[in-house]
Amino acid sequence: MIVCLCHGVSDRTIRGLIQEGASSVDDIAAACGAGTGCGSCKTMVAKMVKIGATAELYQLKSVARNTESPRPDGLPGGRVEGSKGSHRAA
Repeated sequence: MIVCLCHGVSDRTIRGLIQEGASSVDDIAAACGAGTGCGSCKTMVAKMVKIGATAELYQLKSVARNTESPRPDGLPGGRVEGSKGSHRAA
């Protein structure tokens, strides 16, 4: 889909720039010109940047949740065996 009609910039181009590190409307404008013509696409570009940042944060949180942190007792998870709510015996 074309987001910026003035410069013919697609959503795919903008998503690619966000994945490469663009983090603001100004970054997108400098890279491809979107938002520098009539300006009617700036709202959409801003939403795409925000969604891109949110998606990146969600991915980082998912990675962090799935990464086991080392525990001195060697057990997985967040509770020590024998405490309330400990792992149930198999």
